[in-house]
Amino acid sequence: MNKIMKRFSLKTRIMFCFIAAPLLVFLLVASFSLWEMVGLKRFASVIGRDIGDDAAREGMVALEREFREELMLRAEGQALILESRLQRINNSVAGLADIYADVVAGRYVDSDAGFVDNSSGMTGISNDEFSYLRVIPEIVEDTTINAFVPRLAAMRNALRHLCVADDYIVGAGIALPEGIFFSNARRPPPANFNFVQQQWYRRALTHPEQTVWMAPVRLNNEIFIVCSRAVRVDKKSVAVAMIMVSTEAVSRDFVTTTGAETFAFLLSQHGNLVAFENPATSKFNWETATSATAELDERLFAVMRSGSAGIMSVDWHSKKLFVAYQPIPVVNWSVGVALDREIIGASTRKIRNYIGRETNEFKLLTDQYIRRAATVYLLLATLLGIVVAGFAYWMTRSINAKIGALEAGAVRLGNGDFESKINLNGVDELQELAETFNHTATGMKHYIAEFEKNVTERELRNRDMSVAAAIQCSMLPDSADVVAERDEIEICATMRPAKLVGGDFYDFFFVDKHTLFFAIGDVSGKGVPAALFMARTVVLLRDEALERHTPDKIFLAVGNELAKNNDSCMFTTALCGLLDVRSGEILLANAGHPRPFIRHGTGFEQLPLPRGSAIGAMTLNPESFALSRFKLEKGTSLLLYTDGVSEAFNAANEAFGEDGIAVALDGCAAVGPYELEKKLNNALDAFVGDAPQSDDITMLILRFHG
Repeated sequence: MNKIMKRFSLKTRIMFCFIAAPLLVFLLVASFSLWEMVGLKRFASVIGRDIGDDAAREGMVALEREFREELMLRAEGQALILESRLQRINNSVAGLADIYADVVAGRYVDSDAGFVDNSSGMTGISNDEFSYLRVIPEIVEDTTINAFVPRLAAMRNALRHLCVADDYIVGAGIALPEGIFFSNARRPPPANFNFVQQQWYRRALTHPEQTVWMAPVRLNNEIFIVCSRAVRVDKKSVAVAMIMVSTEAVSRDFVTTTGAETFAFLLSQHGNLVAFENPATSKFNWETATSATAELDERLFAVMRSGSAGIMSVDWHSKKLFVAYQPIPVVNWSVGVALDREIIGASTRKIRNYIGRETNEFKLLTDQYIRRAATVYLLLATLLGIVVAGFAYWMTRSINAKIGALEAGAVRLGNGDFESKINLNGVDELQELAETFNHTATGMKHYIAEFEKNVTERELRNRDMSVAAAIQCSMLPDSADVVAERDEIEICATMRPAKLVGGDFYDFFFVDKHTLFFAIGDVSGKGVPAALFMARTVVLLRDEALERHTPDKIFLAVGNELAKNNDSCMFTTALCGLLDVRSGEILLANAGHPRPFIRHGTGFEQLPLPRGSAIGAMTLNPESFALSRFKLEKGTSLLLYTDGVSEAFNAANEAFGEDGIAVALDGCAAVGPYELEKKLNNALDAFVGDAPQSDDITMLILRFHG
């Protein structure tokens, strides 16, 4: 039958359906509908209960799976939020410790830390700041305090900046073993504040290479999380830097549980609850010191303390809970999100009750319909047989005419005639289809015009960015132009920006016939701002190098020039040096950049260069940089790189690291710069895999031939 119908046009098939099909359907329905309805009633009564049970059971399984997945997503999202925020605090306390270490070592001078006379009698600290200074009288002498006042005054801006720049930070301070504590916070510490007895102070000194997290800590009748780190100078702890974190700010970041039918908690690595969310009020309790096993399940917290992630069913106050847990590596804590399984059961019972009610209602409606249908079929059996044939013929002709008009309009639209309109003079679905055709034609006309406009604008933007990338590349030297005819030195330099333009740079040129200047650097940030700052840095380095300054004086001049009007606080880490290509003597200075690798004998090792200060963010002094002097032997290679190499991450969020560079360089002592660059890049690409490039990757390799 289907093959026969395909031989006819659509109009013919519509006519056949309107005439033959209704007559056939009517006969079938009239003969069997009553019998089928009676059977349907019996079927509904028998199977209704089974359907309800099966639906409830399958619904329970599906809902449980959905709730478990949602719960894991909430736990993962909450752990990610807290990890990112607390990592910033971790970096801030490390930076504060580094700044104080630079102050102690004389490498950092705050230009705004001018001395102030006040009624306290301590020159260098204002009356307001004096209220934040606490000493332990049993171990502190007045002469000791006055000796440390210049250092504390130099730290005032760093402490103030931390409290302003991050809403998580409500206080920061420096605690000295000499019994002196200087801070900046929402309110001064208590008059009898003995920081030596605080766990954050003691643990920082006993774990000098780690950042210590303590929570909760009570101070001034408030609860805080305290992050601390020992300040090391010449392998000796000279102070403890601490930051107070607002528990209110941390509570506000529990966005994945607030307002939901879940509650969250934080667990320390020691198995104690750091915070627990009240399921009824969604408020966090930061004062608890209760063992975790008193509140929930020891099995759960055993796996949470191990740093694992997953989901577990536990008992809690006569309730069954699903608990999803995720680690927060930066503080060695774990976050848990719990859901009452009764919520799933309640949803399933609603499904079962609803199906039962619908089944009973269906049985009543079926009885009524059977009685009514029997009467209607008997009265209309003869009349419908006559009427349907005449009506079908009339309707077929009407529909065929409208289909023809739609067909002609579709042809015009396909030929690109967007101005023509289709009007069937009706109010039925075919007229709506005609209006859809008309609307489509108008929309396509506007869409084509808008598409052409957007394509033009996008091409202009892409062309501008390509021109910017070309300009940036043109600023970087080509070894073929600089050392093409020089036998004493061989150079290979590459840069792969994370975006079309980047903030990394390298440079090398001869300042005179026998002296090669070379430099590599990494500007904070990425994209166009970093590229502009990079261009300015390169120009300043070239100008200072041509003045025949030593590398440390070059960095001092360039850093102070970049710091002027630098409201964005951008900065650059860099290495630069001067190489005498006759003797191999090299002068090198470091501005906070990763230490280079040098070939010694049959292998590579890192040069023990002083780190120095980054340039551009603040005013520097001559002590900010150290000048290193050594001599390259013939055949010696020197590898300079940016942190885009050592901090390249794979899909598991593991960094390539300086150890990865050392492994990649193993066995490459005899190869030239270009082959060495190729081997290192191949090792880096193999490690990163399909993970996206997170930072600009730049390398500069020099080989001295003498």
